Amino acid sequence: MQGIKLNDICVVNPRISSVLRKDKLKLLRTVITNRHKSLRKFSKLINCCDTSLGDFLKGESNPTLALVMKMSSLLETEPEQIIQKLIAKNEPDGSFIQIDEFPLKPNSVIASLVGHAFGDGHLNEWGFQFTNNSQELLDDVISKVKQLPIKNLEFRKAFHKVANLRFFCLVKDILASFGAPIGNKVKVNWLSQNGLKMVI
Repeated sequence: MQGIKLNDICVVNPRISSVLRKDKLKLLRTVITNRHKSLRKFSKLINCCDTSLGDFLKGESNPTLALVMKMSSLLETEPEQIIQKLIAKNEPDGSFIQIDEFPLKPNSVIASLVGHAFGDGHLNEWGFQFTNNSQELLDDVISKVKQLPIKNLEFRKAFHKVANLRFFCLVKDILASFGAPIGNKVKVNWLSQNGLKMVI
């Protein structure tokens, strides 16, 4: 496996936000207007409001990764050239992944966390949670999540009969990109869609 690229993250979570490189904003606007005459015409091609596009190019708001992928394709450039970092919308801890971390290479830490996701872990739209009474396992999951290339990472720990760790969206996006299931782990159709075979 060559590693997880931006496109892989986009498939898992197209709504993840991209912070554009401030030193590229003026150049990006110039290229768009030179090739497509105006921001309005270009915005129609990417199915985006021209006012929103203008805000993106001023650095006043952040486009989704899916939108940046469309922009990059039309402008014949690599998204890595214009993105500074990825952030999750409504992420309570302000965590992010620097673009130079991509591609994300598979390693023993990610393999272990994907294993935990198949075990006592669970991925849903908002993130990754792990429930267990073993302090050793809880500490192991915390330690490994902290080794992921996510800056400003925080997590929540709650107790309701058993301990529950809650990590937010970026952790989920990484694990899902490497094959961890989102939602119900026992659905046969999920297993077949992801190229896994269930032997009975």
